[in-house]
Amino acid sequence: MAQIHNQRNVVGTIVDVYAPRSVGQEKHTVVNFTVAMTPSVKDGDGWKDGETEFVRVTAWRKLADNVVESFNKGDRVIVIGRQTMEPAREDRDGNTIDPRPNLTADFVGIDLTYDAAHSEREGKNKTSAKSEDGDEAPRKKADKASN
Repeated sequence: MAQIHNQRNVVGTIVDVYAPRSVGQEKHTVVNFTVAMTPSVKDGDGWKDGETEFVRVTAWRKLADNVVESFNKGDRVIVIGRQTMEPAREDRDGNTIDPRPNLTADFVGIDLTYDAAHSEREGKNKTSAKSEDGDEAPRKKADKASN
């Protein structure tokens, strides 16, 4: 049976990061992590938290390496990827486990809504922000107390 692939954007908090593993003859790195998203729902004149959705995300190769290096449980992320549904299956006790969505990540980034961040690049062409007089511009640190 063919799987249907839908592009999906997920913005939420990482609640689980599993140890990376190598698969296949080429030993490609793969890592799974779970992102929780809680939408805001209109409630009369105000807003309330809706039902939290947990999305399992799979990252491969260099993206997997960078996810492991960059993110921890509790970090806010933006994930863009292709969603598939894992088929229903049975656990060891014979109980049916419902199908669940899985997102194969094409892109994973930091959600800058609540925190500031800086980027590091690999290779020779590392660049940093420069002020108008040519000096390296200072980086602002996020004030976590204001959140």
